[in-house]
Amino acid sequence: MLKKIIAVLAGILTGFILIGLVEALGQYIFPVPAELLSSNPSFPEATEWIEAIPLEQMLMVLLAYIIGSFGAGFITTSISPGKSLALITGFILLISGTINVLLIPHPLWFTIISISLYIPFAYAGGIASIRMFRKS
Repeated sequence: MLKKIIAVLAGILTGFILIGLVEALGQYIFPVPAELLSSNPSFPEATEWIEAIPLEQMLMVLLAYIIGSFGAGFITTSISPGKSLALITGFILLISGTINVLLIPHPLWFTIISISLYIPFAYAGGIASIRMFRKS
């Protein structure tokens, strides 16, 4: 039981780290528009910020969710085999992603796509781990 809890926690941590790293890469590749920062020297409102983000950076965030969820499922299942644990990890990432889109206003298309990514890609990561480490 403890091994399963550790597996899920490690998967969640891995998912958050991977999402953060890919989002940081996206911000490096697609920096914040200078006109947004110059128009509001303190800090722009969240709606201004989201509206100013280029489509490429929004797609990079979706890619971060995909990579993070896949990695989370992969690590969870690598530590404690069982696809159901990858689903639990994906569900917890889904909850955190849902909280994110509820607290920060996002376009509707982004919200719908993002909340549909976590569980399937965590499950796919779990399947990939089982196939990779399965004893033949």
